[in-house]
Amino acid sequence: MTIYLPGVALTDHVFTVPLDHTDPGGEKIEVFAREAVDPVRRGDDLPWLVFLQGGPGGKSPRPHAADGWLARA
Repeated sequence: MTIYLPGVALTDHVFTVPLDHTDPGGEKIEVFAREAVDPVRRGDDLPWLVFLQGGPGGKSPRPHAADGWLARA
């Protein structure tokens, strides 16, 4: 599902990955990622910019529009 905010389209993704990359058949975990892109550029082959926001037990702000670093990116 994609959510549209002023100047940005947000799409949530969940990836299932091995907990230990040396044992790909072993225990798995889910990793959450949120894709943010200018709605006009959706579908374009764009490079990924990884932004690690917040941390365990910490609250992190959610984007409300394409402003600040998000607008620049």
